[in-house]
Amino acid sequence: MPGFVAAAGRTATTARVARLARMPEDADAAIARFKQHVRSAWTVLDRRDRSGFVVHALRTAAPMLPGLSPAFPAGLTALLSRLDDVLERHHPEELRVASFAWLSMLLEGVHQRDGSERAAEILDCLEIDGRE
Repeated sequence: MPGFVAAAGRTATTARVARLARMPEDADAAIARFKQHVRSAWTVLDRRDRSGFVVHALRTAAPMLPGLSPAFPAGLTALLSRLDDVLERHHPEELRVASFAWLSMLLEGVHQRDGSERAAEILDCLEIDGRE
């Protein structure tokens, strides 16, 4: 995984993403956490970037979530509803792997377009939202 998350010397960033992607053992809690990550990312991104970055990252993580259609709704409510249908079929450990993949791709997309400082800001915000 090149770029922002796993580039040489970025071990701390990879560890931060891994901590953020950690899922509770309870399936319902894991689904809620995954959806909270999506909601937080949607909120922290600029309006013009929300659908593009979040949906692209989910499409990239889709092989880890069989059943996640390549056609995603553009609005947050519809997207979260679609995730409800798909995530309930997966074990919390599968959700952790998919969460790590989609968070990594989200941050990589931001890094490529807006630079590492903006990607780091978004990671900071996602961590803060994850603690609340």
